[in-house]
Amino acid sequence: MVKNKMKKKILILIPRLGGGGAERVVSIIANYLVEKYEVQITTLVSGKSFYSIRDSVKITSANYKINRNNKLVRRISMGKNFLRSIVFVRKTIKEDKPDIVLSFLKEMDTVTFLATRGLRGLKWVCSERNDPTTTSKLRQLFYKSIYQRSDIMVCQSQAMVEYYSNVKRKVIIPNPVDFNNYPEHVGEHTPPKIAAVGRLVPQKNFEMLIESFALISNKYPEVTATIYGEGPERKKLEALVINKKLENRVFLPGATCNVLEEIRDAAIFAFPTNYEGFPNALVEAIAMGIPVVSTDFATGVAKEIVDEDVGIIVPCGDTKAFAEAMDILLANPEKRAYIRNVSRKAVESFAVEKVIEKWNSLFESLTEDKKCQNL
Repeated sequence: MVKNKMKKKILILIPRLGGGGAERVVSIIANYLVEKYEVQITTLVSGKSFYSIRDSVKITSANYKINRNNKLVRRISMGKNFLRSIVFVRKTIKEDKPDIVLSFLKEMDTVTFLATRGLRGLKWVCSERNDPTTTSKLRQLFYKSIYQRSDIMVCQSQAMVEYYSNVKRKVIIPNPVDFNNYPEHVGEHTPPKIAAVGRLVPQKNFEMLIESFALISNKYPEVTATIYGEGPERKKLEALVINKKLENRVFLPGATCNVLEEIRDAAIFAFPTNYEGFPNALVEAIAMGIPVVSTDFATGVAKEIVDEDVGIIVPCGDTKAFAEAMDILLANPEKRAYIRNVSRKAVESFAVEKVIEKWNSLFESLTEDKKCQNL
């Protein structure tokens, strides 16, 4: 009688399970990988998952809390937790004995690198989730150095692969789009509305969106703009809305678990970001057929997927060009209708089933000691 092979163990490490893009990716891939592997998600910071995760995925946490009273106290609190995190992750790995450790976000990449020194019998997969050039030169050198020590590095675009030329073993795996859980396709709302999604932080540059909308708002008196998300820039953005006299035209309702339902009938999806890794929100908007106006952020993902059948790309930080692009789409309902019908084809390669195949191939190559090839 042949015994069934035990499932390989995958330990996914991420600082927290909030509402961010990396957290969304972790929830999606964990829900699919658990069909083939024993999957555990371990976090440092306490809190429930913003996204749905299957009961068969084991979730553990160090349950650290960050004191956010002011910047100094926050940094001291994070410093203490950083040292504790290394000990906690090392202990978790020793006790649970995973075959593969997959870390998400630079904070956890650093902790994982330090916690796994000297440990044998496991493979470490790191994953760059943002534009690596936005940090200091010293930090860039540091991460290039530690990523060299990983068994393989997951990148999200060709630009990232080229940037990390010193790292020998790399694969490109984009973020997955779970078409199975998408809301029903609908026509656009009347009157037209502009939608944007993301944390209210300087990186997302919603300030430019408001400035751009102000330039064309008189031309389109019925059009509104809604920014879904929460963050430290809220008061600044609210003040800008008042300054531009757009209180009844621009709305900031906060974060929502049903954001796809909220934006599915938008005439334009605005993506004014300064920098990104692989933006889930942009890909999801395209998948729903919403015409997009996006900046040409450095990792090159926008250029790879946004063409005339999807929307318009403009230079980062160019308020006037962003306004002109929205003007072009708002003035052309026939163009918007055409995009709504054909744009999903641009992101079909990001379907979750295809992306999970790439993750499975990666894990199989590591557990079977096969050589991973750059993709």
